[in-house]
Amino acid sequence: MRVSKPAIAAAFTDVLKERGLTEATASRLLDVHRESFNKYLRGKTAPSRHLVAKAVQLWEPEMAKHGFKQESILSGSPASRAAQPVQLALFSEELHGKHVAVTVESKSVHHVELALTVRVA
Repeated sequence: MRVSKPAIAAAFTDVLKERGLTEATASRLLDVHRESFNKYLRGKTAPSRHLVAKAVQLWEPEMAKHGFKQESILSGSPASRAAQPVQLALFSEELHGKHVAVTVESKSVHHVELALTVRVA
């Protein structure tokens, strides 16, 4: 989903009005510079989908009135794909204890080094 500048401007304007927030307070809550937030309000630039998702979490009712919902904001974005990695099968069959050996090579308070041996034949 591409974020529309006029739509986000209208949504953020509604948030300020409905919540009685100042631009400075809203920008602090979103963790963006006030100048950037002002550009979103004036429709000069559009924020990232990640920032819009954060705004939806903070101000769901007002943002939803303008069509901004959590599931539609992040769908298809690199962030959502990274949060749900795909696990590819390494072998066509399950491996059992007789095929796999794990040995502790070294350990300390900060890490453990393991050696993994997989017998495939």
